[in-house]
Amino acid sequence: MAPWMNGKALLAIALCASATLLGLVLVGSSAPAIAQTGYDCPMQPFGDSASSQMPDRPGWCMEGWVAREKCDALNGEFLSGNDAGTYGTCHFPITSGQPRRSSPPQDSPSSEQQYTPPPVYTPPAPVYTPPRATPPPPPAPTLRIERNSSASIEWTVCNKSDIKIHVAAYYVDVNNSRWKSQGWWTVESGQCDALFDSNNSIAYVYAESDGRKWIWTGDTRECVSNPGPFEIYDDQMSSSRCPDNVRKFSKWEAQSSTKATYNFNP
Repeated sequence: MAPWMNGKALLAIALCASATLLGLVLVGSSAPAIAQTGYDCPMQPFGDSASSQMPDRPGWCMEGWVAREKCDALNGEFLSGNDAGTYGTCHFPITSGQPRRSSPPQDSPSSEQQYTPPPVYTPPAPVYTPPRATPPPPPAPTLRIERNSSASIEWTVCNKSDIKIHVAAYYVDVNNSRWKSQGWWTVESGQCDALFDSNNSIAYVYAESDGRKWIWTGDTRECVSNPGPFEIYDDQMSSSRCPDNVRKFSKWEAQSSTKATYNFNP
């Protein structure tokens, strides 16, 4: 023993050591212990970050800045963090967490659940839809030729209106059996005029008044020429010859083998 150490010094050292030991025991016993509930706090109860156990409240977990309805779903206590009371801190029982595993699996270095990101959404490839084909235009009406071998037919028009009219006809020429458009014949009000002869029992006719204030029209489109007179055969007709001079003719059928009369009524 050192000569400077006496009995009082030794006593003081012993008392200090005892006090230090006692303080450590008291400090260790005052720290709250985490309740052994058999559960751990869930890794991601709200889909973003891991919750943690509350050191001052055994058996409870804590998560910050979560929606109120998510906290209510875990039977938790919600502490509002904004004026609307929609987001804040959630304290919830640890029994709402994940069951604790007694030991980590052999193929994993940790007993904590590993986060697996959701799969990346891949939109389906667009299905090619071919464009709808434009239907072909309807075929042009077929003009029927019915020959009268005995004699030609005289075609007469009567103007039953109270105004003067100008008439055009589309018919088969008796001299060469070719279709042609011909006009204009002027027919006064109340007058009947024989216009042409044809050995075909069908013809087409059109009429209009001065300035086209009144017209008598049908469904068959044929060329005309203004001011006339004109005579256009089928093989001479084209869109370049009469782009703006097309009229719709009405069908006219002979009433007998020798005469045909068409009335232009008001």
